[in-house]
Amino acid sequence: MLNPMGERKLIFFGLGMKIGHYALDELDIWNQKNITFIVSSNTKIQGGNIYRIPRSYTNVQHFIAASDLVVSKAGWGTVSEAISSGTPTLIISRSNMVEDRNTTDYLKQHTLCRTIAWEELKHLHLDDRFFEYSPSAKNRNEDCKHLIVKDILDILYS
Repeated sequence: MLNPMGERKLIFFGLGMKIGHYALDELDIWNQKNITFIVSSNTKIQGGNIYRIPRSYTNVQHFIAASDLVVSKAGWGTVSEAISSGTPTLIISRSNMVEDRNTTDYLKQHTLCRTIAWEELKHLHLDDRFFEYSPSAKNRNEDCKHLIVKDILDILYS
């Protein structure tokens, strides 16, 4: 529906419900005409290449799986869907958030994402390298799910 001819890249841009404090209109990436951005219904940005997921739509994971790239904070819901679907992921670093830092460290350790600071994101031009999924991560996708579950269980029972 969003890219029937395959001529555009689809980017799921997910910052979660606390998006209000980000100055989204400062980002240069919205000007890339070969990209369609998929954002949540609460995202306050306008543009001909921006698609808002309807508020009533409950299967956001379908948009993540259909995307060529996920740009997101390190929220586990979005990140886990991106990993499960094998979608390349660019995490916006928020080092002041302990849970984000732990998730990001784990993902980087297992070559499952790239990271970027908010200041870098402001002037980012997305080229082909951002749409590549690490071959080692792709081959280990199933193994990684099991490692994540094992690590969670280890934490719960330690």
